[in-house]
Amino acid sequence: MQILKVCEYCKKDFIAKKTTSASCSDNCAKRLYKDRKRDEKIKLTKVETKSKKILSIAILEDEFKIINAKQFLTLTEAALLLNVSSYLNPTGPNTDYGLPCAISKFPSGGLAIIEVNSNAITKFVAPNNVNIIAGGNQSGLINGVGTAASFYRPIDFAVDVVGNIYIAHAENLCIREITPGGVVTTFAGTPNRGYEDGIGTNVKFNRPFGIDIDANGFLYVTDYLNNRIRKISPAGLVTTFGGTG
Repeated sequence: MQILKVCEYCKKDFIAKKTTSASCSDNCAKRLYKDRKRDEKIKLTKVETKSKKILSIAILEDEFKIINAKQFLTLTEAALLLNVSSYLNPTGPNTDYGLPCAISKFPSGGLAIIEVNSNAITKFVAPNNVNIIAGGNQSGLINGVGTAASFYRPIDFAVDVVGNIYIAHAENLCIREITPGGVVTTFAGTPNRGYEDGIGTNVKFNRPFGIDIDANGFLYVTDYLNNRIRKISPAGLVTTFGGTG
């Protein structure tokens, strides 16, 4: 039996011998398996987060009973009773984050936080001083300034000595840069998966997940599905630092 199918990983047509075949080769099958396992972990994380929220609600119900019995309330207690944040920034978001997954310090002070579900990068200076640096309005791969730019599930990032942020963008298969002024550009890679060294947008990654930076400004990226560590110079030159695939 021969069946014309489309590979679920590379999206190319192939002739399958079984109706259950989902990939055109062993290589695609392995990478498809890794993708599915990663997606399962993300779904599990969401379920765990939901379970924690349910537990929190049960705890809050007991706190409500105590608060209701009081004649006078603190600001925090009043906010809890009204189901609002006690730390609101009129010009920015409140302190409820959309699954924060990475955090780092700015050289000038404050913290940078990635919110993977909100597709945003946020700067936290104090509880009443929280602002979105970039993204947050929609998911995608759009360069621009501040909230005009878009991300899709940013995973990890590193901050250099002058405050530039470099984001490992696993789903969009590239490394993004955000300047201290909030200008977002694609520093290396394209939205096409693959493996290719080079410079700037001529480079290809396959799910860059982790990223770090050394004292000389060189970036080190874990290229997850290529099974390699990639090195990026301050000028954007990408080379393979470790691994053979």
